[in-house]
Amino acid sequence: MPRSNKPRPPRRPTRLSRARPEAGVRAAASAALPVTQALDARLHQALGWMGPPNTVQCAAALLQALRITFAGEIRRWFPLVPENGSGRGRDPGREHGLDLADLRVLHRALRVAWLAELVFGDRDLAHLWLCQPKRRLHGREPLLLSQFGRYAPMIEQWLVDIDEGNGP
Repeated sequence: MPRSNKPRPPRRPTRLSRARPEAGVRAAASAALPVTQALDARLHQALGWMGPPNTVQCAAALLQALRITFAGEIRRWFPLVPENGSGRGRDPGREHGLDLADLRVLHRALRVAWLAELVFGDRDLAHLWLCQPKRRLHGREPLLLSQFGRYAPMIEQWLVDIDEGNGP
């Protein structure tokens, strides 16, 4: 039968079935939300922001949070600050201070440390896990690897997987 040129009334939207493929993805993503939401809330309460620092004026709050987190263990977080190598340019006036890149490194370490505390439920267990070499990381320590931007999210995801019960 040939197509009619007569205008048709608009179609009613069809009812969606309950079993959608993206529903499983949302359920898996929302399972990790309580831990990450608790981490974001703790960061916001302690620092006043959740993301990486964007100015050097954020240093005081960040360093205070690190002092509280690693109380009496300055040797744990001091090595996280990268040394002034030849490939890294610094402002000559701030040669002996912290710059924004250093603050971002310390922020990533703080995020990983606090997430580990939330996952393991105990500060000592979290620090023990963070400071022991891991076979999955080829014998390197998660806390020291968290200074690098590409490894910190991987370690955070590993901790979320542990929280969900998907491995040590």
